[in-house]
Amino acid sequence: DLTTGETSEFSAAVLVGQTLTVNTTDDTSDGTCNSTHCSLREAILAANADAAFDRINFAIPGTGPHTITAGASGLPDVTGPVEIDGGSQAGSSANTQTGPGNDAVRMIVLSAPSVVSLADLLVVAAGAEGSIIRDLAFRDIDTDGGSLLAIEADDVRVLGCSF
Repeated sequence: DLTTGETSEFSAAVLVGQTLTVNTTDDTSDGTCNSTHCSLREAILAANADAAFDRINFAIPGTGPHTITAGASGLPDVTGPVEIDGGSQAGSSANTQTGPGNDAVRMIVLSAPSVVSLADLLVVAAGAEGSIIRDLAFRDIDTDGGSLLAIEADDVRVLGCSF
C-alpha cells in the first residue's frame, strides 16, 4: 500500500521514492525542489528524474485555497509514476457525503488561463503508469482544444478532484 508503506508477499514490487513538498504557488523553476523553494513545476521535474514511485505533497503557507497558475505551456508532463496529493495541504478535507452532494474542501487549485491553443494543463504521459492524482481542483483553462487533465498512461487513478 503506497499510502501506508505496508507490504505483502502478494503485492507487486514497487520502488518507493522520494516525497517532494510544494511550498509555493509560483510556477518558476530554479532547478531545485527544496525546503526553501519548491514549485509544483520543480516537484514534477524532480519526480520525473528518477524511476521510483514518488509522492508530491503540498505545504503552502497561508490560508487557502492556493491557486497555482501555470504558464502558457502548462505544467511539465508527468513521465514517471507519482502521486500528486492535493489533500496533503492543511485545511483540505475529503468528501463525507454518502449520497448526492459533495462537502470536500480542496485547498490546491490548478489554473491555466494563458495556456496556448491545443496545450494541456497537466499531462500524465506514457511511463507514468500507476500514478494517482488526488484532491485537486482544476480551473480556468482558456485554450482551443486543450484539456485540464490529459491521461496518456495506463492504470492512472484520479480521486476526489473537481473540474
